Amino acid sequence: MKMKMKIALIVLINLMLIKGVNADKPRYALASPGKQPNPAANIDNSKGIRAVACKPPSGSSELALNNVKARINTGGDMWWDLQGHPMYEIPKGGKVSSMFSSSLWMAGIDANNQLKGAALRYRQVGIDFWTGPLTHDGTAAIDVSMCQKFDKHFRITKADVLDFVINKKTGANMPQSVKDWPGNYPVEIGNCTSTEVTDRFLAPYYDIAGDCEYNPENGDFPMYDLGMDPITFKQRDRINCHQKGDGDNLVFGDETLWWVFNDNGNIHT
Repeated sequence: MKMKMKIALIVLINLMLIKGVNADKPRYALASPGKQPNPAANIDNSKGIRAVACKPPSGSSELALNNVKARINTGGDMWWDLQGHPMYEIPKGGKVSSMFSSSLWMAGIDANNQLKGAALRYRQVGIDFWTGPLTHDGTAAIDVSMCQKFDKHFRITKADVLDFVINKKTGANMPQSVKDWPGNYPVEIGNCTSTEVTDRFLAPYYDIAGDCEYNPENGDFPMYDLGMDPITFKQRDRINCHQKGDGDNLVFGDETLWWVFNDNGNIHT
């Protein structure tokens, strides 16, 4: 399976408490608590497996919204610390978690009508989500350094983008989240009209200069739904994010964790 997938994780917080779990005394345990898998040890190149030896993703971010504090990992899983402790705290500060763990399960049909899937089960039977973008030269490759570079979330808020756009902040005054937005694949290739370039977009942004290169110093900024035209600042009709059209690439919500992952950083299940 050769594909580059990009996802902005939008977490909907359920404020209905079910049965709580005391975070100091976890009621759940892994078969091997705290033990991280070593997929690199199982690579068998004689069987034609094409994968590099990226380490299991270890980055994480915390969402503290309303009355909930939750951990999101960069390996496709969330709500836990990878050591057997739940981290979906509600109310935040109360040291009680209403959930232990969750993860992404994704599946689809490829060009050959074959079912492909990616899923996690407490990282006990392999990892299917590796951090970083794949190349677009036909090899769909990645190296260890690129996996490490992208082992993180790119946190962005609507407030940061509005501040940047309205106040035209540049240089040292520019919000760090706008500066760090991963608009393009980090290797300079091709020109603005080439397929390689148009395919290397990693996160949506307004390309003010039209040069297919994310450069906030030139006025480019993340494609957040600001409720107005980003050029004229005129108010516009509310966009329905469930319908195809102008809103297809927009980022919605007040806060977003953007994450770039691949299926070739190491062997997967």
